[in-house]
Amino acid sequence: MPRKGVGGALQKALAGEREETVKRGTETLFLNEHRRAVFAQLCLRPCTTPGGVARALGISPNAAAWHFQKLLEADILLRAGEDAAYPAGLIPGSDVGLFLLLAKDAIRSSLAVVLQEPGLSVEAIAERVKATRQTVSRAMAELERAGLASVVRDGRSHRYFPTELLPTRRDENSKRALAFSEALLARVKREGIRPQVLRRTSHEFMVLLGDRPGAPVLELRTDPYATVLISSNPD
Repeated sequence: MPRKGVGGALQKALAGEREETVKRGTETLFLNEHRRAVFAQLCLRPCTTPGGVARALGISPNAAAWHFQKLLEADILLRAGEDAAYPAGLIPGSDVGLFLLLAKDAIRSSLAVVLQEPGLSVEAIAERVKATRQTVSRAMAELERAGLASVVRDGRSHRYFPTELLPTRRDENSKRALAFSEALLARVKREGIRPQVLRRTSHEFMVLLGDRPGAPVLELRTDPYATVLISSNPD
């Protein structure tokens, strides 16, 4: 209800002062464009290092490391291994090892090829990912140990096939993705921002960070398992 005796302009000023007070008390992490990009990349490929994110986004390693640290301090990221990190709540802790493995370019690329063309030999996979036979052979051995690929002996050749592990984990994680986006909404509200949800599914989350013209958008892919499963251009 409007305050008696207080003009409209003054009411707006007082409201703005209250909003600014909230913002000063809690850092507004996602209003920084590069930080949003870093976080979005980690949602796409959890357990990536600052160097890997820097290469993917075309920013300096120091900048990526800085944003990593700010998100870690805010408990929005959790550490994975020595240098890597992943968004808190996006994947279960039991799958951290899986994503640390898939963060390696040769392994992720090799698996993407096998998903697209099951039954290829090491030589054929190496040709498609433009890597040496030794590199791909090591990658496939690691994927086999992790339960992501199986091998069939065909004479002297070994032919590789994907397992159902990744699709199964993806299905199991769909409810977690919705809870993850809900937690992010709550976090943004605590920072004094009035978020406007534009899209929210088990695989995508898009929210306008504020109710003013020109407010930035936080756009995330919340289905990291699909990064490999539906990749059409492995790198």
